[in-house]
Amino acid sequence: MLASGLLKSEYTGKTVEFTSGDDVIQIDHVVSLAEAWRTGASSWDQAKRERFANDPFNLEAVEAAVNQAKGDEPPIYWLPDIEQCHFINRYISIKHLYWLGITTDEKDWMLREWANDCDGTLKVYQRADYKTPKARPIGEPKPKPKSSTRPEPEPERSKPPSVHYENCTAVRKAGKAPIRRGDPGYGSHLDGDDDGVACET
Repeated sequence: MLASGLLKSEYTGKTVEFTSGDDVIQIDHVVSLAEAWRTGASSWDQAKRERFANDPFNLEAVEAAVNQAKGDEPPIYWLPDIEQCHFINRYISIKHLYWLGITTDEKDWMLREWANDCDGTLKVYQRADYKTPKARPIGEPKPKPKSSTRPEPEPERSKPPSVHYENCTAVRKAGKAPIRRGDPGYGSHLDGDDDGVACET
């Protein structure tokens, strides 16, 4: 159960903050249960009525005040503040899916709405068009964006140039005599007595 969250209302466009149990948000049946009963559901068995009542295709989380204002009214008497053509198309799609009837007055009114305000377009939605959004509690940490900047490679450390002396004359000429084991350029060929110190004389 979601403890708290933010809801973007499909009926008003407002973002509503809510906490579980505060009754700020209610679940509306786009085609109300009473309207369904009047237009065909009264002949259904219990299993089909329960399936209709719990079908996410027909459910919308909205502000409690908006849900209460809508009540059991069909679109001819109540429309949301935004996306009215979308709402009418969804309403008709649900009635079509469950083979629920509409009155002649409703039909004439809806055809006028489509012709005048909805560009004459009727879209019959499928259940697949309505996927239940993932709940997101308030304060849930957002994933940190992956950095697109690659770390700069560390500069290669330059190796000291190798030193090689052919003989002790070259060592003395370079001013490095005497040269000891471990010094750059030391070599056993320079250290005749192998005492670790070359070119000492």
